[in-house]
Amino acid sequence: MALLRTKLFVPPLHSSLIARPRLLRRIEDGWRRGHGLTLLAAPAGFGKTTLAAAWLARDGVPEAAQDGAPQPFHSAWLSLDQHDNDPIRFWRYLIAALQSRAPACGQTALAMLESAAPPALDAVAAALANDLAAGEPLVLALDDYHAIQSGAIHESLSFLLDHRPPQLHLLITTREDPPLALARRRARMQLTEVRAAELRFTPEEAADFLTTTMRLPLSPADVAALERRTEGWIVGLHMAALSLQGRADTAAFVRSFAGDDRYVSDYLVEEVLQRQPPELQRFLLETSPLERLSGPLCDAVLDEGRKTKDESKASLVFAPSSLALENLERANLFVVPLDDRREWYRYHALFADLLRKRLLQSAGTARVAAIHLRASAWFAAAGYPNEAIGHALAAADYPRAVALIAGHAPACFERSELYVLLEWLRALPDELRAARPDLAMIGGWAALATGQLDAAEACMQAIERALGASIDALDAPDLPRALRGPLTEVLVVRTSLAFNRFDLPLIRRLAERAMAQLSALAGDSLVGLFNSAAQLLPVVSFNLALGQELSGDIGAAGRTFVETVRLAQEQSNIHIYALAMSHLAQMQAAQGRLREAAATCRQELLRLEDMNERPSPFAGMALASLGSIQYEWNDLDRARVSLERAVELARVWASWEGMLIGVYGLARLHAARGDWPAALAAMDELADLLEQRRQPAALPAALALRARICAECGRLEEAAAWARACGIRAEDDITYMREGESIILARVLLALGRHEDAGRLLGRLLMAAEAGERRGRAIELLALQARAHAAMGEPAAAREALARALRMAEPEGYARIFVDEGAPMAALLRSLKDEVGSTKSYLDQLLRAFEIGSAAAPHLSPLAAQPLVEPLSQREREVLALIAAGLSNQQIAVRLIISLTTVKTHAANIFGKLGVASRTQAVAEARVLGLLPRE
Repeated sequence: MALLRTKLFVPPLHSSLIARPRLLRRIEDGWRRGHGLTLLAAPAGFGKTTLAAAWLARDGVPEAAQDGAPQPFHSAWLSLDQHDNDPIRFWRYLIAALQSRAPACGQTALAMLESAAPPALDAVAAALANDLAAGEPLVLALDDYHAIQSGAIHESLSFLLDHRPPQLHLLITTREDPPLALARRRARMQLTEVRAAELRFTPEEAADFLTTTMRLPLSPADVAALERRTEGWIVGLHMAALSLQGRADTAAFVRSFAGDDRYVSDYLVEEVLQRQPPELQRFLLETSPLERLSGPLCDAVLDEGRKTKDESKASLVFAPSSLALENLERANLFVVPLDDRREWYRYHALFADLLRKRLLQSAGTARVAAIHLRASAWFAAAGYPNEAIGHALAAADYPRAVALIAGHAPACFERSELYVLLEWLRALPDELRAARPDLAMIGGWAALATGQLDAAEACMQAIERALGASIDALDAPDLPRALRGPLTEVLVVRTSLAFNRFDLPLIRRLAERAMAQLSALAGDSLVGLFNSAAQLLPVVSFNLALGQELSGDIGAAGRTFVETVRLAQEQSNIHIYALAMSHLAQMQAAQGRLREAAATCRQELLRLEDMNERPSPFAGMALASLGSIQYEWNDLDRARVSLERAVELARVWASWEGMLIGVYGLARLHAARGDWPAALAAMDELADLLEQRRQPAALPAALALRARICAECGRLEEAAAWARACGIRAEDDITYMREGESIILARVLLALGRHEDAGRLLGRLLMAAEAGERRGRAIELLALQARAHAAMGEPAAAREALARALRMAEPEGYARIFVDEGAPMAALLRSLKDEVGSTKSYLDQLLRAFEIGSAAAPHLSPLAAQPLVEPLSQREREVLALIAAGLSNQQIAVRLIISLTTVKTHAANIFGKLGVASRTQAVAEARVLGLLPRE
């Protein structure tokens, strides 16, 4: 999407500007006091934009730093309109405004917005706050914020204000108070307000404007009368002044000037228009539908070439539109320049509204539609599809709008601009959408991606009605080929809907049908976004694997995830590749294959880094899984680095899977060091986030994991309360989806002294885990069984269960699964010293971990990797040193005079030898091993 750079220009100040030092001092005082927000709020025509631009004119002035004021600031500007209600578009423009003064700001946030998945707007705001915190003082002005009605935008901007660094100051002009927690900010002395009562011209300012700026021969009494009757309304005074120009009896006009704002403005615009040459009246009226004006655009809209008339009669007579706009500006006829080169302008909002009303009354709807169509054609040719679509819709030329929407829809998905896409679709007549399966499919995918499941299903039903067949017809051998493709795509969408609703039987049934149909489609055409059936195969395969995983069929799920990875690579679908690899690693870990799972995570991370130098949010899940494995190996330092980075990336898109694994992993690290309050606080924050994000699938798991920590640190009442409310009973049938929660219930029962109940539940859980080949779960359950037997006075059974667990755990290096059970487990392990045979060395390592004590030894890693088996080459050491210095791969290539491919090869070798998956981990591990100096 091309950005209109004119939205980023501060309106130039007119040479006749009335100085308003009292208001400038008020804004400056709020800036000096560190207020985060300055609000200029008043109805149209009170000079809000001009005042904001006047204060920002001190941008970077050294004198501003004197007399105790803060350092000089830079300023950025963004003019808003109703099209900016799409959150992605809004934040893209806001970042562009910031980058106009701070080019390095917002790269991470922009990457989130350009992703295929809808980003979490709070994460976008957080990334910007982090960037701004490292920069110089900057004032961001948002002009005409009243145009924004999107709750999502209000919430994310409020988040930015709540977490703003001291370097950022927000200046907002608006006609109405925005929902940005103004009362709270006012009470906390974080808000500077300038409202209509202060923005009105004082009698002195009104006199200065009318007699000096407008050069009207008015008496003090006439000036006072106009000031009283307009109540200092700046635009009203301006209109009155324009109407007064050239009048002989000014006093009579002043006496007749009366009425409220609306009627006065209507009257004055009539007076202004009637006094202009006919050519200029036509230009004003016929360009009024345009929100922004340029010479070429106006030339395209005005259907007849214009020739210069008698230039001796009036300075406002013109030939090209560019000259007309310049003359309008010089005549002070409500035209505001939008850039320093005088290429783009806009009409004052109130003036434009009145011109449009008069155009509609005088020319009719057909003429207005024709103007919109010419504007649509010009914007489309100039590379502004959003504006082209908006004008086509305004013209009610729906065939043209549909063609533009269909052509631009893939780009909207690539940039996550799905809300504006849905808005366009809603603007089309219902009957047109109902008759166009391609539009319904685009709308269905957009609704699905934005979590509007019912709307997505409604789109699928509309497609079936338009085609005259449902997905049930796919089983008919005589189904026309023209229907098979569209119906198969409906089936694919319904498969994703089933997953979002966690309907496990339906997921597998639909996914298996969809795979079969896609395989049979060959070259048949689809509708909507995808060009071929092959592009849909990774999506369906991933959903099928998820259905198998959630049903507990881990073996089948693992195989399907492998196939999904292959399909994703074939179609260059990096998003599905990343997700499938992460789930594959989780499956391997569940099967007790920790080393293989860690290798899968590293392979995924290296592949993602190779494909994109910038960090990918999809790496969050892989890093969280890798960090959890490193924690299990008692490699706490590496685990901390992986988990912190995982949470950071998962926050970018609010990935609940990455957040759940990552935050819980960090909570376990806190618990390992004995910091139980920090562990519980982390889980509380996660639960609040999941509840706010309405993630019903993840919230029960988060609450269960918190209950485990409560049981371990002695907060038994809270653990018991969770057990009563979780909806699981010890005697219930075992289901894979709630297996993790059931294990935590057994832990809580043990902590509450209900050992027999816990033992029975553990026995049934163990049978289910072993039947499903989930060796990782089986090891944990055997360790808990050992604790239960010991508590019930059954030492032989306890030692037998624990010995089984050790034999299964030793090949994969499990450690924390035993260490986290505390003193009772240490006693049980010591009781096995004479019975374990070949596992004695492993048992000794575990006992040393208990003896040292994790809380007292933050660098404890008894089962971590030993010094490098294969040392780094001299060139690899050079590359590693430059990585530690913060150089990019391209910068390293230039420094060492080698190719970029060679640098990436060296980096991959370094990561493999160090057993890490990222630059940060490589540097940290190299410092531990003495390959780099410690910080």
